[in-house]
Amino acid sequence: LAGMRAHAGAARLHTHGCRALCSLCGDTANNMVKVVEAVVAWMRAQAGEAEVQENGCRALFNLCANNPDNGVEVARLGGVEAVLAGMRAHKDAARVQKQGCRALRYLCTNTADNKVTQLFAFNALIAGMRAHSGAAEVQEAGCAALSNLCQNTDTRVTVAALGGIEAVVAGMRANEGEVRVQMWGCGALAGLCADNAANQVKVAVHGGIEAVVAGMCAHVGAAGVQEQGCAALDRICHDNVDNRAKVVALGGIEVVERASAAHPSNPRVQEFALHVLKQLA
Repeated sequence: LAGMRAHAGAARLHTHGCRALCSLCGDTANNMVKVVEAVVAWMRAQAGEAEVQENGCRALFNLCANNPDNGVEVARLGGVEAVLAGMRAHKDAARVQKQGCRALRYLCTNTADNKVTQLFAFNALIAGMRAHSGAAEVQEAGCAALSNLCQNTDTRVTVAALGGIEAVVAGMRANEGEVRVQMWGCGALAGLCADNAANQVKVAVHGGIEAVVAGMCAHVGAAGVQEQGCAALDRICHDNVDNRAKVVALGGIEVVERASAAHPSNPRVQEFALHVLKQLA
């Protein structure tokens, strides 16, 4: 840390320093504040260096992943703003967008009290997905973030208004052969449609039902895709007669039955498949 502070203008040093912190962040509970402050400062000092931004976002992600307490502290210390600045400055850099989306997946859950910051974050996340629809790593990270974040009513409305549904569907279409894009894409659509009739209609209008069915057909043996796909169809069809009819017309019953048969010992696949089949009966 001292060496990196002493050479604030050395981009190469910052790049290697952030990489080192990526492997150390898991063991920095006592010095976490110092580490976050240093990473944020380096990202600000080297705003034009894509590699610094990529590794800075990765370091912040490592600090926040699966640790809500760290996420709150990182957000308080300016981590969200640093990630957003890096993503805005390097819109064409897929690896910056990927790591930025990964970091926002955890940081945005801790900005609920700051609606303006949250709005900017969702905007950056969706913009990154739009700019790199064919980059599987960006789509996976973006869809995973949306799946994680669309757990409350306000977020679902905001993400849909910003074009999140269209971005997810486009990513799924462009990366049909990528298992994790399909899994997280279905998860994002499931989250967006939960208790939201308007989003159910939007998903159908923008080809979301076709995307889910295609993803499930392409990855029958992938339990994660089948689980999230069935969950998405369950949410999309809930109390929506038109969507149910569309799913049936697209062969949805056969797709769900195939998922159930392919994963007989997976309780989540079985649970969601049963829910969907009951609605489509």
